[in-house]
Amino acid sequence: MPDVESRGVLPGTMVAPERLFAEARMSIYAMGSSLLKQQKILADYLQMRPTYMNVYITVGLASVQRFVRKPDLDPEYRGVKPLPAEALGWISRRAIASATGLPRETVRRIVSDLIASGHVREVGRHGITTRVGELVPEGTQNTILALAMEISRLVDELARLGVIVPR
Repeated sequence: MPDVESRGVLPGTMVAPERLFAEARMSIYAMGSSLLKQQKILADYLQMRPTYMNVYITVGLASVQRFVRKPDLDPEYRGVKPLPAEALGWISRRAIASATGLPRETVRRIVSDLIASGHVREVGRHGITTRVGELVPEGTQNTILALAMEISRLVDELARLGVIVPR
C-alpha cells in the first residue's frame, strides 16, 4: 500500500485506509463529484472542450514546472506576477501525448487550434508554452479561488467521512 501520509497543505493529516474502504462508495462519489465540478469551473472559464482543456492544462503545468520547483524561488513570483518569458518552460507535442494519453495526431491538431486562438505559443522547433501573464486577469484569479474552494469542500467532506484524519 502506498504511503498514506499527506504531503500537502495539511501536513498534520493522513488518509485512514480502513475508513476509506469502509466509506468507499461515499468517498468515490465525493471525489468524482469534486473532479467534475473542478472540470466545469475550468471549462466555463476557458471556454474549451475537455480534451482541449486537458492539453492546455498540461502545457500550463509544463511551462512553470521547472520554475516552481526551484529551492530558491523568488517570493515575488509565488503569486500572480507574470514570469519573465525566459523563465517559462515548454513541452513537446510528443510529451503532451504521453502525459495525456491522447494520440499524437489529436494533440497536434489541438495544439494547432490552441496556437491559432492565442492560448499557447510555439517556442523553438518543437516547444509549446503558455502566454506570459496567464494568472493576471481577474477572471483567472476568480477561477483559482473557485477551484480552491471546491477542493476545500472535498477535503471537508472526506474529513467528515473519517477518511482524512489527524496524524
